[in-house]
Amino acid sequence: MTAASPKVKPINNRLWSALNSFISQQGGWLVSVPYTRHLRIETVQGSTLPTKLQELGYDVRQTGKGSRIDNGKFIPIDILEVSL
Repeated sequence: MTAASPKVKPINNRLWSALNSFISQQGGWLVSVPYTRHLRIETVQGSTLPTKLQELGYDVRQTGKGSRIDNGKFIPIDILEVSL
C-alpha cells in the first residue's frame, strides 16, 4: 500500500510562465512545482523582487534563508512563498 500523493491544483499555465519569466528577469529563481498555485521563490538577499511582487498585488511571505551555489560560490538567499 502506498501513500496517496497530495493533489496539486493546476493554474493557468500562461500566468505561471509569465511569473516565472518575471522572477528570472529580476534575478530570482522559481523553484516550486510547475503550474501550481503555491510558488516557492529564491532571491539573493537584499533583492527588490519581493517589493515588486507586492506592488503587483501578490501577498509575499518570507519563509526562510538559505544559500545557492552560483558560479562555484555560495550566495545567501531569501526563500519566499506566494499563493495565486
